[in-house]
Amino acid sequence: MKRQRHKEKLYYLENNFPTPRFLIANDGKEALDIAKCEFGGVAVLKQSYGGYDGKNQYFLSGNVEDFYFLREIKSTFVVEEYIDFDYEASVIVVKDKDKVFAYPPTFNFNQKGILVYNWGPIENGKIVELAINLAKSLDYVGTMGVEFMIKGENIYINEFAPRVHNTGHYTLDAAFVSQFENHIRAISGLDLAPTELFCYAGMLNILGKSDFDPKEVLKYGKLYWYDKREVRKRRKMGHINVVGKSIEEVKHKIYELIKIIYPEGL
Repeated sequence: MKRQRHKEKLYYLENNFPTPRFLIANDGKEALDIAKCEFGGVAVLKQSYGGYDGKNQYFLSGNVEDFYFLREIKSTFVVEEYIDFDYEASVIVVKDKDKVFAYPPTFNFNQKGILVYNWGPIENGKIVELAINLAKSLDYVGTMGVEFMIKGENIYINEFAPRVHNTGHYTLDAAFVSQFENHIRAISGLDLAPTELFCYAGMLNILGKSDFDPKEVLKYGKLYWYDKREVRKRRKMGHINVVGKSIEEVKHKIYELIKIIYPEGL
């Protein structure tokens, strides 16, 4: 069944999970009218179907006329308040029929709706609590990623992904048991394993790139290459996990890797 973003947003609202103010539009024309009249032209428009990694999402900053092409789209939209957040974060949750555990939160840097890098752990017990409560509310079984926007003391759920998640890839090298193994444990009826980390860690996505020296990458981290046949702009070609004894060490490695993978800048 196709994901329906508007139903996800309605679920948050109906079950008292914090999410940005939103309205639902029947098509692109109505979405633009709502953005202009209800949000002063500053809003995020998201098609309800087929949107992930920034696809089918449009950020309006008062320039509604630039998006008039959306008037031709005859599908449901979510028109959402734009949150000028301080930072984005996520929590990876794993749940079986009886228990639910969470990996520590990470700080995430996204660009145009797609994750570029993350690191952790960071301290934010509130988003861990919200992620666990969401998994319980859904009666979910397996690994799930929950993304948040943090603005001061305010927390908003951006979205959840009912699967192993990009922001949890670091668990392959920093957790005693990764998000992948715990997913298999959850869905096969095996006992869940602890979600503690044994070091600081992070991850850099390789987006639309293959022309780099792997030997340079391996100086700083572990390369996971997806072996996709075609390189396309912003396509996830692989990722690099890094570990360290401190957040500062992890950040340093990620910044050095950015120079290697994206010499022209992000």
